[in-house]
Amino acid sequence: MKKYIKICTLIISIITLTACSNSPSDSEVKKAFSDYYVNVASCKYMSIDKFEKINGIKGDDDRHYQISAALTVKLDELPDPEGFKKTLDEYKAKLVQIPIDMDTLKKEADGVSQVDWSKPDAEEKAKLEEQAKDARWAVAESRYTNLRNELLETDQKLKALIAYRKSLISMGCGYLDVNQRNPVALNFLNFDQQNSDAWPVGVKKVTIKQNMYFIKTDNGWVLGN
Repeated sequence: MKKYIKICTLIISIITLTACSNSPSDSEVKKAFSDYYVNVASCKYMSIDKFEKINGIKGDDDRHYQISAALTVKLDELPDPEGFKKTLDEYKAKLVQIPIDMDTLKKEADGVSQVDWSKPDAEEKAKLEEQAKDARWAVAESRYTNLRNELLETDQKLKALIAYRKSLISMGCGYLDVNQRNPVALNFLNFDQQNSDAWPVGVKKVTIKQNMYFIKTDNGWVLGN
């Protein structure tokens, strides 16, 4: 009787293993997904949070199989989010205020003409006004130049700040194509990057779905074209 039970158990095990080999295992699908589509193994702030095999469809023969799966990637909180938000908002406020200050300074230096060209002394008054304007600009020119330089510098600082913050999201990540773009990182950058309130704060997650085609080889199931 015991011998009979052992034989039945062996037969069931063989049948189970054979059935399992007819489709890619969860581990094979997850490895293919993470290796070729969601490469976050070396990322500093990103990691795989959850894997799910949604469904599978047999191909034209036993050696081909199509799998639909989903992988959830977690983005850890980036360093100093409040400091970043404060600096970003300061730069944006400057980019709004500096042109206003430049325009105000220009209007003050230019002045408003008081010449009444219907009067005989109009030409003389116009010359005096021009001299006064030159004198005002002699004082204001340095300040105007400084404001213009500050505007350009602030714009460069803003762009550098955003570029650095973006680089943190994909820091350490391997790239998947010759253009050195990480498609997972792009999922976390789909927002108005100049809006400080839109940037990720705390832990964020994104789920990526993918259809994959597998081919059965002597070494198991591998991802096909």
